[in-house]
Amino acid sequence: MKQSKIYLFKDRDDYIKKLTNDDIYNITGEKGSGKTYFGKMKDNDPSCTVLHLDYIFSNNTESINDSKNVRNILAKKYNTLNPDKFFEDKYYDELIKYLNNKNNTGYIEGGSIAEIEDVSKIKGTIVVKRTGVFKCFKRAVKRDYNNKYFMNLEKEKHKYFYKIIRFFKVIKRRLKIFKTYHKIEDFIRRIENYKN
Repeated sequence: MKQSKIYLFKDRDDYIKKLTNDDIYNITGEKGSGKTYFGKMKDNDPSCTVLHLDYIFSNNTESINDSKNVRNILAKKYNTLNPDKFFEDKYYDELIKYLNNKNNTGYIEGGSIAEIEDVSKIKGTIVVKRTGVFKCFKRAVKRDYNNKYFMNLEKEKHKYFYKIIRFFKVIKRRLKIFKTYHKIEDFIRRIENYKN
């Protein structure tokens, strides 16, 4: 049975495609789709190395495990990290090199993977989480709203109404999910066209 390309309310099966024989999994999807949750389940597995793109390419102070190591390697080598240019060959190649040196199963998780224009760069297997868009929106709002760092910034600025202001800022920001979720299907189509 063919699944609808519009999956606002229902989850769809993950799209999985092996592109090369590298023991690497590229996990992507919309914000709130479950990719980070999946990656965190693998963090404590000694047979895996997990790279979380959100931790590598943001000012997140919670950088963990190998993601922190890679962040330091890239920052030292390129002086600055530009998340808008993550998938220049040089950054992606560094991640692959790091994972190959670990000699175990590698995972790269992050929504930015779906923005790769030249899918021939991708090594290993691609896994696209296709969680229902409303569920993604709800999860992303809940996660972002509870971010202590940004909540404290709002508290400093707005004292009494900071929780309400924070809530509306998060809602406004995450409404973009309803405009961008189709990009995941476009990415899958590019992979299929590349492999066929």
